[in-house]
Amino acid sequence: MSFETRWLRDGVLLCRWPSVIDNGALEESIRGHDALLRDHIPRPYWAVHEASGGFPIVTAGQRRVIGEWLGREQTRTHRSIRGALVVTPSPLLRGMVTAVRWVANPRYEWKTFATRDEALAFIDAYVAP
Repeated sequence: MSFETRWLRDGVLLCRWPSVIDNGALEESIRGHDALLRDHIPRPYWAVHEASGGFPIVTAGQRRVIGEWLGREQTRTHRSIRGALVVTPSPLLRGMVTAVRWVANPRYEWKTFATRDEALAFIDAYVAP
């Protein structure tokens, strides 16, 4: 299955995760993500990661690929990211993401929401004057 990565609106990048991740789709998603951001950086943006199809299965090898990519992209991408918001109806997955956040402790907002509308409302409230 493949990822969907697109601008949801100005400054909000939507990344929809499939429930089963294929290695080729992961590599294609990384290339697509980088291409979308290439013209956007250094303007600030929010990343909304949506896992509405259930708990995504990520193998150890895929986690390594994602980790290496994040390491390569950290200075360029993370300079401009305002926050990463994870959207999933699963309370279990939201709890796991929160636990990872405690360990990873990124320098940007990282929150979980049950719906996309809740995540977008958070962004709107965050950037409101």
